[in-house]
Order: sequence, then C-alpha cells, then structure tokens
Amino acid sequence: MRLAFRPDTGVRSVSPAIAGRVIRLSTPARYSVAVAAAITAIVLRFSFDPLWGVKLPYITHFPAIMVAAWLGGLGPGILTTLITAAATQYFWIEPTNSWRVTETSELIGLLVFLAVGVVISALNDAWRSGATALSESEDRLRVTLTSIGDAIITTDERGCVTRLNPVAEQLTGWSAAEATAKPLDEVLVILNEEDRQPAQNSVDELLSSGVVSGFANHTVLVARDGREVPIDNSVAPIRTTDGRMVGAVMVFRDVTERRRIERERSSLIADLETALHVRDDFLSIASHELRNPVNAMQLQLAGVLREIERDDGDALKREWLRDRIGQAHGQVKRLTRLIDNLLDVSRITAGAIVLEPEDVDFREVVLRAVEHFSDELKPNQAMLHLPAEPIRGHWDPVRLEQVLTNLLSNAIKYGAGRPIELSLRAESDVVRLSVADHGIGIKPDEQPRLFARFERAVSGRQYGGFGLGLWITKRIVEAMHGTIAVESRPGEGSTFVVVLPRGSQSARTRLTQAVRETTGGTG
Repeated sequence: MRLAFRPDTGVRSVSPAIAGRVIRLSTPARYSVAVAAAITAIVLRFSFDPLWGVKLPYITHFPAIMVAAWLGGLGPGILTTLITAAATQYFWIEPTNSWRVTETSELIGLLVFLAVGVVISALNDAWRSGATALSESEDRLRVTLTSIGDAIITTDERGCVTRLNPVAEQLTGWSAAEATAKPLDEVLVILNEEDRQPAQNSVDELLSSGVVSGFANHTVLVARDGREVPIDNSVAPIRTTDGRMVGAVMVFRDVTERRRIERERSSLIADLETALHVRDDFLSIASHELRNPVNAMQLQLAGVLREIERDDGDALKREWLRDRIGQAHGQVKRLTRLIDNLLDVSRITAGAIVLEPEDVDFREVVLRAVEHFSDELKPNQAMLHLPAEPIRGHWDPVRLEQVLTNLLSNAIKYGAGRPIELSLRAESDVVRLSVADHGIGIKPDEQPRLFARFERAVSGRQYGGFGLGLWITKRIVEAMHGTIAVESRPGEGSTFVVVLPRGSQSARTRLTQAVRETTGGTG
C-alpha cells in the first residue's frame, strides 16, 4: 500500500499569484516589446499635440517604460526610456525639431526623466527576479512533496506490528519479517526533537480510548541503526464492517527535504524583504540627491529675481525676465513638493518622522499656505472664510502647513480653474478645516481608495503627481489624532474636511506610532 502526499496538506504555497504575473519572453521578443512600447507612446503623444502642443512632453512615456520593464526587465525598460527621451528632446523640447537644449530647466527635466525611467526599470527587474525565484522554489517544493512515498505500519488490537511497506522498512531499518508481531514501540522509536524524551504513542492512545491523534510536532524517528529522521505522521483505526476496531494504521513520512525547502523559502522571503528595505533606502537617498540641485536652483532663481527688482533698466525686458523666471520658479516648487512626498514615504515607512507640537495660530498657517500658491492661483480664485480672531491650538506647524499645501495643491490641480473655497471654524475642542473645489469631482466607487498610496481617482495621463499627497495627508492628520473625509460628486467638485483636536500633547509623537494608535495598526 502506498499513499501520495499532497502539498496542500503541509506547507501552503504563497507564490502562484505572484508567479502568474511573471511573463517570460525570449530576448528578441522582450526588446521588440520595448521598441513597440516606445513607438506607441511617441505616436500617442503626437496625437495630443493639437491639445497640448509642447506641454507635458513625457506624459505618455512613463506607462510605456512600465510595460517594457514589466514584460522585459531592466534592459528593455532602459531601451524604452532612451528612445522616448530622444523623441521628446527632438520633437517637444524647444527649439523643436532640433537636438539642442537651450533651457536649463528642460535639461534638468530630461535628466530627471532618464533617472526615473532607469529606477522604474530597475525596480520592475528586481520584482521579476524575486518573483521568478520564489516561483521556482515553490515548484521545487511541490514536485518534491508529490514524489515522496509515505511509510505505512499496521498493528493489531494489541499494538503489535502486522505489516510494514517498503518505505517504512527503509526508514525504520526493520524488515517486515523481523518487525511482525513485535510491539510498535520497539520497531518505531519516536523522540521529541526539543527535549529528546520519548513521544507519546498515539497508536496506544487510539487503541485504548478510540481517540484519533498523532505524535507531537517536531518529532524524530530513531532507526534501528541509530539514524534520526524527522517525520510527520497520522494515525487512524482499522475497523471491521460491523465497526469493531481490530487495529491501527500509522502513516508517516520523511520530512527532511521539506524542512530544508522551508528553510530555503524562509531565506528567500527574508531576502525579498531586505530588497524592499533597500528600495526604501534608495528612495530616501534618491530624494536627497534630487533635492540638492533643486535647492541650488531655487537660491539662484531667487537671487536673479531680487536683482531684477533692483534693476532700473528696460522695464519691458525686466517684466519678460520676471515672467520667465517666475514660471521656472513655480516648476521648481512643484518638483520640490514631489520630491518631498517621495522622501516622506520613506520616512513614514521607517518611522523617522516625529511630530513636534507647539502653540500655533491655525489662521496664520492657512494664510501662509495660500500665499505659497500665489503663483499658481488665479486672481480671486481662492475664497477664504476665516474668523477675524486667531484660532490657536497645539499642533506641529510644519506638518500642519503640509496638510494645507497638499489639499490646496489637489484643489488647484483638479479644480479646472474654478473658485476654491477654504473655510476654517473652531468648534468647542476641535477645529474644522474644509477645502472645496468646483472641478471634475470623484466617482463614488473611486473614493474608498483615494487615500491609498500611489492611488489617484483620475487618469495619470491627464494629471501629474505620484498619488502620494492624500496618503501622506491622512497619516499626518491621524498622527495628530484627527480625521479627514471627502465629499464629492462627478462634475460638481470635491470637498475635503479635516477635523483636528486643539488640546496639547504632552510629548512628541512619532508618526507611525500615532497612525497605529488611531487606525488599529492598519496604516
């Protein structure tokens, strides 16, 4: 008698969902996909020329890079990045139809695009490699377990051996002829791996009480020649047709190979977790490295603006320069916000953001945040409903301003240029802030995922950003023991409502700890 051991009764597979998403193509096919993705992105971008002109030159390229890297890995992803970057530089960076780049900001944008394309390709390649390795490990586990035959020993009602199959002979070191009629405890010596004490004989327990059981976990079989084999086992009664128990059958198997594979898989999962930590570290380092040149550019642009203000020369030229530099300065501020969001993702994940509450006038923070967007807001676009008196409370002023900045940026981006209403009201021990736009709105079925990381309720082809602002905002608000909610209808706009307690905190709060306290550990 021989039984096949099925993997789903032992260690469960965790990788089929991951492995099923890994598409394996030949090398020519992978690079053909990369070229096709690049050409598709370029043609698609040409189709938007009547609408955008030279604006948003990279908008269609990032999905192409993602597809090429997902299907082909690092090399194809980089190839798509290079092709689309070359096309963008020639067709959409002024002067168009030329390989020259005259604007420093355009050159920086091109370099950032190349860097992001390489990062996207590398992350997708790392994911493919890890998923493939995990899939192969699971395949080995499945094949190994299905090919191992089970050992079987049967006994009579007194617990004496009546039969051994060949696998049981091999594991115990007893031949069927020698073991027959001997007590099971003499043939099958089982020890507890941890305390080295004899394990309770489950066959004796079954025969005496009728209770079906097995040996304790982590048991080893001591063979006749002294070998020790880790085993799993189960016991069942042998009954006649009238239900009378006339013996027992023990099924056990050598799990040495399975335990080795489990250790390998645990090691592989640990390696994948390490890779995720490395990715987060890379995001942190990349954010810092990108931030440094941006800071330098901000200082230079601010200095030029000050010089223009003091210049008594041609007024028309000064106005033209102010307008151009002001636009560049606005783009730098936008890039700074994107980099800060990336950096905050890494900080929040690592628990490195600490709230430092102090006495703050919420009204002044609102005014300061609105002033920060003076270059992006149209005249009289921001409609403020603020009390005349200060609204004071105990909050972290930097993070509070970040909440306002993210909500205002969101309203400007999706508000379609229509008025933005910002109101602030004190209610007993809490303060209620609402930011409302009259833009495109959000579908009801899209609203639940609005505060998730890298999620947006609209297509990324029309609106920029990483989908991090609201995720970061929600965690900051929850860290301050507040709440944030959204009310929206498609075509009518969206209203975000933040409610914060005014009471003081006795100590600094680490952001991730506060999130766990307010969300039950799901943040």
